[in-house]
Amino acid sequence: MIRFVLACFAIVWFLCFWGCMPGEYYKPEGYSEQKQPQFDDIPLPERYFTYLEGDSFTYVCPSVPSFRVARMRLVGDARLDNTVDFYKERMPRLDWEPYKWEEVSKVEDRVELKFRKKDFPEICTIELWREGEQVYLEIRVGVLRE
Repeated sequence: MIRFVLACFAIVWFLCFWGCMPGEYYKPEGYSEQKQPQFDDIPLPERYFTYLEGDSFTYVCPSVPSFRVARMRLVGDARLDNTVDFYKERMPRLDWEPYKWEEVSKVEDRVELKFRKKDFPEICTIELWREGEQVYLEIRVGVLRE
């Protein structure tokens, strides 16, 4: 029975993540890809961060531009707590409301914030973590499935 469950799990994992291996991705036909995304309703810190193009992608549906999927990754030397405060203050002004609880790990020096778009099933996850002297910022946007 355990082998059957493990085999089923392996098949599902393989089918779900085959196109998500590092360096590979699936882009639906007709979707646009932007090189350095900047959404009007998702702020990026103006200073201290550099956009990591190789680790980022954005897809916007041409027929329904409100449907978008993105991962934006930046690195910089800003303070982690200042960047967290920046997002806690700015996101609600742009029609995002906090979603679930903020996750903080003082051991790993990592914070994850989640925001839900008001009146639209979209989620924005903002993850910040420190590696040495550098602070990494990853913003993921997608459709919220509840």
